[in-house]
Amino acid sequence: MRFHPVLLSSLMLALACGSSSTKIASGGVGGSGVSKGPVSDFGSIFVAGTEWDTTTANIVINGVPNNSEDAIGLGMVVIVEGTLDAGGMSGIADRVSFDDELEGPIATISDVGNDGVAKTLDILGVEVLVEDGVTVFDGFDFDTMMVDDVVEVSGLVDAGGVIRATRIELKGVLVPGVTQVELKGIVAGLAGTSFQIGSITVNFDPTGVTTDLTDLENPPLEDGEFIEVEGTIETTGEITALLIETEDDDLPDVDEAEIEGVITRFDPTLPNPLSDLDVAGQRVDASGATLVPADPALYRLDVLVEVEGPIVGGVLIAQKLELRGFDVRIEAEIADAGDIDAAAGTVVLLGVPVQTDQSTQFEDQLRDLDGTALFSSPEGLRAGDFLVVRGVEDPPGTLHATRFKRKAQSDDVKLRGFLEAEDEGAATLTVLGQVIDVSVATFEGADDLEITLAEFFMQVMPGDLVEIQDRQDGDDAAIDMADEVEIETPEAGSPGLPPSFFPGVPPITQQPSLAAALALEDLGLLDAPPIDELSLLDELLFDTGSETLDHTAAFAPVELVDEQPTAPNEFSMVDAVRLFFDRIREVAASDETKAAKPTSGG
Repeated sequence: MRFHPVLLSSLMLALACGSSSTKIASGGVGGSGVSKGPVSDFGSIFVAGTEWDTTTANIVINGVPNNSEDAIGLGMVVIVEGTLDAGGMSGIADRVSFDDELEGPIATISDVGNDGVAKTLDILGVEVLVEDGVTVFDGFDFDTMMVDDVVEVSGLVDAGGVIRATRIELKGVLVPGVTQVELKGIVAGLAGTSFQIGSITVNFDPTGVTTDLTDLENPPLEDGEFIEVEGTIETTGEITALLIETEDDDLPDVDEAEIEGVITRFDPTLPNPLSDLDVAGQRVDASGATLVPADPALYRLDVLVEVEGPIVGGVLIAQKLELRGFDVRIEAEIADAGDIDAAAGTVVLLGVPVQTDQSTQFEDQLRDLDGTALFSSPEGLRAGDFLVVRGVEDPPGTLHATRFKRKAQSDDVKLRGFLEAEDEGAATLTVLGQVIDVSVATFEGADDLEITLAEFFMQVMPGDLVEIQDRQDGDDAAIDMADEVEIETPEAGSPGLPPSFFPGVPPITQQPSLAAALALEDLGLLDAPPIDELSLLDELLFDTGSETLDHTAAFAPVELVDEQPTAPNEFSMVDAVRLFFDRIREVAASDETKAAKPTSGG
């Protein structure tokens, strides 16, 4: 008997990715350093987990020297260069540079889902994702955005060019022929005095008289160049270029670099995809990195991460690669002062420990008389404060906060996370270790349509992302009884639930039983996910050389020989195959149980 070659390839890939170095990042070695990412806090500034003293730094905003520290705002994606101390957690900044990703009028505003926490904006043909509690707003807020508002956007760009806004600042209102805009992108369709960036036509003076071309590395312009255009937007929606410059954000070789950004290049067909990827455009070798969480399958295209290590020859040699995300969320009041541990950087909400660190972005809607935020760490919190926190579940039952916001007033209580257990008889769901009574709730499916309790329990399985809401009832520190429950779709770049299927296979939200097949699809080894369970088993299980085994053989015990001892905390091929078939048996049993459930009830 031999393994089907596609399954064998996937298992070998999982094991190759899982055998990363046991080296633990020390948090820095001192010497030259650079940080790139959103400003998460002040004092002077925190970027990608490092505290930088900017007292003597040269500060450059959109290419213009501006040595006022006040010019740097929360959520701005900046590059900080300087000298780190021996521990690598703080340093003296020599230079802080900020360059916005986009500036222009909002053409359209669209809701993402129906929970009212995320919207997409069309700005100069670029899709911008803004999220309440994630994006920092300046001059207006999430609820007061309007079409024709002219905004400056800073954020993290994914592989598809979508900007996940970390900060958006109101600059004015659209006045065609006057409003100044900025747009980055690749030159296409260059002909005479015009070209395209995406869907936008840019008109320019190739002689350089009315359009400043002095910063171009290789004039004249050519199709395929990545550039930034500054100019005015006309009534037609076209841009009249006043300045065109080459974009170059290459980081220097340094002893220690820290970057928070999106994985923008990832090749799953490599023996170890983590050995050659891009984070925020920076080439990274994470083959020897400590992974947090440790499962290599969670790291893929468009996932938000933080990476640390030296840059050598233009490549960041990662010592640590950590997931950052927003899918797990809690919105609630602090019940008691004893739930705050300022020294440990933790606070308990709805019974769930929330862990903060130097990479957590803090935002405070409560202000002192002079407009100063009243807190920038758990030390400034108090019982009764209403918090909105978002991040990843790591370790299980703990929310590792990426964003941490105190609201000026209380709101509905929400708990959003990956389902650990469901009990239809007791009408309870377990999320982040908390057992919630949903017996009187209304339910919505992943398509945002209302469903019954019975239909909800027929549709969900452990691993699905759900949001539980308790409307304001006088107790905003607990979910007494859920009012609304929704099946959610993880956002783009979500690391998802740390997989319990088998090492190397990411979970999915709607068909956990097809997790292995979808993992193979991601690797480019299958053209499409199989239609049903039988096709999955027929396609992926065993091959005797003459015929594929009948799918019923998949549920028979599997005997494996020639086991090889493995190092602690490592999976062998035998381990992986055994866990894979254990998962198939669990799915089969679950499917049989669900098939026997009544189709009505409430």
